[in-house]
Amino acid sequence: MQIHLSWSGGKDSAMCYARLRQLYPQAHIQLHCAINQALGRVSMHGVPLSLIEAQAHAMGVSLQFISVAPAADNSAYEQAMCAFYQKIQAEGFAQVAFGDLHLEDLKAYRLSLCQKAGIQALFPLWQMPYTLLSQFFEETDIRTVVCAANLDKLPIHAVGKDYHPTDYARRFPEVDIFGEKGEFHTFVYDAAFFKATLPVVCRGIKRQSYEYKLADGSTHKHAFAFADLALDN
Repeated sequence: MQIHLSWSGGKDSAMCYARLRQLYPQAHIQLHCAINQALGRVSMHGVPLSLIEAQAHAMGVSLQFISVAPAADNSAYEQAMCAFYQKIQAEGFAQVAFGDLHLEDLKAYRLSLCQKAGIQALFPLWQMPYTLLSQFFEETDIRTVVCAANLDKLPIHAVGKDYHPTDYARRFPEVDIFGEKGEFHTFVYDAAFFKATLPVVCRGIKRQSYEYKLADGSTHKHAFAFADLALDN
């Protein structure tokens, strides 16, 4: 069995990988990561490619990047992903795995793309209760840092600092502890399946504002903060 895992470098991807190893211990798993072509970083997370490569090396797995050009809609992303799915099918991969937890619309979107490309989608963590997710996070020894956050939801001092779901439930009770509503994103620097801890440091915080058009035609601005993460070599 060969599975290609959608990898962002964050906690959900890491838990998905660990769960796949439990469910399919003999499977050959590779990673793929969509990147912003203009920035050369992971979309939404703002993480440099060198850190994603370091994760794959620590895990001992192969990694492929998918470069996506910025666009006003999702057309460029969809074209790039469908082309990639067709490519890996020719290489013998019949399944693509995603670390989605509870968002029905996101799952439906991924299923639609996979169906267009004729590849099966797997969701190993789907609808797992938060108590079990938190327990699995602990059991997998995941260590992670907040790499990006919506400043409407989290204070800027949380960016660049370690994340733990139980800690967030206590400190930020109004925030979804797994960031399901886009409150924050994370970068994993250690886990039970890493050969070594990645010596990640935060060299600073960058603010960025984004403007969104809502269904009623009005616009709304969100301020995000991104951690400038790097390996402390």
